[in-house]
Order: sequence, then structure tokens, then C-alpha cells
Amino acid sequence: MCLLEEALSPDQSAPPRRLTVHLPLGLTRSSSVFLVRQDAPSAGLLRLKTWHRAAPSDYLDRFYQLQQALAQAAETALVAPLAVSVDASGWPSVLTEFRRGVPVLEAVQSGALTARTAADAAGPVRDVLRRMHARGLAHGSIVQGNVIVRPDRTAAFLLDFGLSALLRPQSSPAAGASDDDEALDALLEKLSSA
Repeated sequence: MCLLEEALSPDQSAPPRRLTVHLPLGLTRSSSVFLVRQDAPSAGLLRLKTWHRAAPSDYLDRFYQLQQALAQAAETALVAPLAVSVDASGWPSVLTEFRRGVPVLEAVQSGALTARTAADAAGPVRDVLRRMHARGLAHGSIVQGNVIVRPDRTAAFLLDFGLSALLRPQSSPAAGASDDDEALDALLEKLSSA
């Protein structure tokens, strides 16, 4: 049984719940993202992200520390990880809830949002980042695909908070608050010029 199935099936005497891939949501050189469905009894849509490189040896321990820290923070603008897995080749995967939305920059470029409305929706993301930075945590990979605006266009949320740091060896420097701030500023600047 993989760790993802085990995490979704807390009663170890019950058969593990299975995930069915429905469609790809994104592909980059470093990762793939899929929309998956959890089979009954509590069926629901989830987001599965798999990286195309081996995880460091302490990946699982660091994941569980991040998961606990995000649960304690209880920030609704962060999509917290539900489960983790490392496959036979050492490639890690993370399962999160699936939230509907589109990258904020794409919403502006398509004309679905004005730059001003998008900036207003993304503004509270900075507040969430400040609170997380005060806890000693950083996103570490704010790119346009990680800042998502909800379908009602009233608020934005962040995907993959802290996950990029899990893939770095402990000895390499981790991204910090200033990296997050610079990346968010750059994204907001792109919104105003879109």
C-alpha cells in the first residue's frame, strides 16, 4: 500500500482507498500535476503533484513537519498537503485538496479579470505570507501557477506552500521571506502590465 492510500484510509483494517487520475492539470520540466478522484466511501476531487527527480533522504520527515506546521497555522488561503508518497524510483508526490480556480495572471491575460481586481484578490496573499514568515516558514516557489484566483474572483489562494524546500538537500540554502516577497512583487507587477 502506498503512503497516499494509507493516509486516505485511517482505519488500517479497512481496504485502502484508491485514487483515479482524471486529467492532467499541468506539466513542467520539474513536475506533473493531475486531477484525481478518491474512490468511495468518501469520493472527492484531489490534486496530485509528482516531481521528476529523487527526493532527499529526509523528505518524508520534513514533509510531516511542514504538514503539522500548516495545520497549526490554519490559513484558509493555503492549500495544505494531505498525504505524501515516494515511488520506487525515489520521485515524491504530494496530494492536496482540489480547489477550483485559475492562475491569477492567466485570469487577467484572458480578460476574465481586470488587473486591479486581480491585484485586490491577490493582496491578502501577502498578509498570509507575512503571518507564515513570522512562524519561520516560507513558500519558496511563488510562480504564476501557484497564485490562484477563485471562480467568484473575490480571493486568491496559494498552492504548494513550502513544498519546494522539501526537495532541497538540507545543506543547500532555503528560500526565505525576502524571496517570497520579491516573487509576489514580480507577479503583481506582471498583473499591472498584462
